[in-house]
This record gives sequence, C-alpha cells and structure tokens, in this order.
Amino acid sequence: MTGGIHIRGVILAAGAGHRALPLTANIPKALVSVAGNTLLDWNLQNFCLAGVEDITVAIGYKASLIEDYLRSRQQHIDCESNISVVFVRDYEIGPLRTALTALETFSDEAFFISPVDTVIGSEVIKEMLDKYIISKSMILAVDYTTNSGTPVYVDNNGLVVGLGNSTPDCESSVARSAMLLIANRAVVDYCNSALLRNESRLIYVLNQMIKDGIPLYSHEIHTKWFDIDTLSDALSLNRHLLESVAGKDIKRGIFVPNGDLIQIGDRLELEDSDVIVNTNVRLQGPVLLSPGVRISQGSRIGPNVTVGSSARILDNCELINTIVYSKSTVPPHSHIENAMVYDSQIYHVEL
Repeated sequence: MTGGIHIRGVILAAGAGHRALPLTANIPKALVSVAGNTLLDWNLQNFCLAGVEDITVAIGYKASLIEDYLRSRQQHIDCESNISVVFVRDYEIGPLRTALTALETFSDEAFFISPVDTVIGSEVIKEMLDKYIISKSMILAVDYTTNSGTPVYVDNNGLVVGLGNSTPDCESSVARSAMLLIANRAVVDYCNSALLRNESRLIYVLNQMIKDGIPLYSHEIHTKWFDIDTLSDALSLNRHLLESVAGKDIKRGIFVPNGDLIQIGDRLELEDSDVIVNTNVRLQGPVLLSPGVRISQGSRIGPNVTVGSSARILDNCELINTIVYSKSTVPPHSHIENAMVYDSQIYHVEL
C-alpha cells in the first residue's frame, strides 16, 4: 500500500533476449547476473525498497529456470513483498502480449510495469508512485539526456503527446522512454484491441490512448539507468553497480571498493563468507567475491570483476571487467578481459 493506494508491480520477464546471445541460449535474460544479483533481483529489490507490496512476474522463455530461481530465492529474500508468477504461453508475440497476460491475472486498479532488462534506482520508482497518488493519471518515465530508447514527445505541461513515429502537431520536447509505466485498468481493453491488429508493443497502445484524450504524464529521470539489451550493456551495468551500490549492503563475501588495492601474501580464509584466497593474489577494486569463492595462487582480479558464489579461479589467472557466474571454474593461466564466464564457458563481449 502506497499512500493509501494499492499499486502492483509487474515485471515483464518473458522474452528470449536474442541480442544477449550466446549467453541467453542457456539462461533467460532475467537471470543474467550483474554485481552479485540477477536482473530480476535488481527489479524485485527496487520495487520492494519503493514500498510495492505485491509483484507479478510474467515469464515465458526458459520459464522453469526462473521459477526454480524464485523458489530458491525465497530463502534469502530481504523484503516482504508478495511475489506471484504468471506464464505467458505466446510470449514470442512481444511485450504487449506479455503485459496483457499478466494484467489479466489480477484485479488491481493501478499497476507499475517494468521490463526486467530496465535497471533503475528505487528512488525513481518511489517518485513515480508519489506522483501517481496526486495525479491519479498514467505516468511514463522519460530521459532527456540519452539517445537510446523510444522517442517520447512531451508538451510544456509535462503531458506525453506522442511516442515513436507518432509525431505530434503541437509544440513539444523530445525525450526517450525507459518504458517504466504506471497505468490503470483502462489500458487492458486497448491492449486487447491492439493485439487484434497484430501490434506487439505497448507504444501503439499508449498512442491510441493519447489520441482518445486519456492523459499520460511524463516523469523525468535525473539518475543513471540502464536498458540491458546486450552483454556489453550488462558489463557496463556491472561496473556502475560495483562503483556505486554493491558494497553498501554486502553481508557476506569480500568487496574491494573502487580504487582500492589489496595484495594478499599469505593464504586468507574468511569463515563467515567461506571465501579462500591463496598466496600472492592481487585484488584491484572494484571487485566483488561472493560466498564460497576460491582463488588460487598468483591470480590478479580486477578492476570491475564480480565472482559468483562457489566459483573457482585457478592458478595465475588475470580477470578484468568480467563476470564469473556461480559454480564456474576459470582454468589456470587464463587472461580474461571483457567477458562473462557461465558454466565454465567463456563468452567474450564486444564493447
């Protein structure tokens, strides 16, 4: 309950994430890991921190992996939000089909829609929720400082007057959409009509609602946010979170802040975190080592490296700007830069 109004969070996590191949041939984009959490984790956490009590996650591609992950996650969850899951059978149609399938599973009047690959601070979500309490109108997050994302045309009163190729007649400023949207039940009928016209994106729905005189207010974003389309985007987010967020709430593991350098001469064992770092290892921050990590002698880790739980880094490795997934093993004498290591397979990333 936010300000006496119940607003449900809806996370769109059904897509296959083709632009993040080859990694997403193994896992859905929702489970791509950055700075110690999955993209799904970051979305859930930000909704929780903003005070959203009920969250629906719409899943499709490799749905069983997400369901298994959420079941295991419940043992470590840090918020009290109720999380439900809906399976989108025909998710290939696009985000419009995914959103409508989720909306049809609950009766809440207001809801906050977020794509799982959009990562933004909880303060932005809270600001939009507060704005909705006052306006009772739909709200779309926009950014005037980026060139990526869908064009959004905003008039002098802050109303969105068009999206995408729908160029308005009135005077307007051009922003870009982060596709974070607070809407109400009126959007459901428009979604159904759009699908009958073989439309696949929410942009079409919003343009139709604007034409019918339904107000859609903009909310300008003033903080950094990420739209994760590619593995390069994921590495950029990993670096940003390691530099700004990851070390603040770490309870277990090792975190070396940005700019710090730790030279380990003798074998180091941390019982609380079950982290073992062997002799002659250098950690150049920012570096995050999750519980159960083992790093063998002579290795150089960092900067901008996240190592997932129970991963193994063998002798004389060098890792820079890299994410190593849980339970992966990096073979000895590896030099890995700008990459992801999943299930011990190395996926190099073009920056």
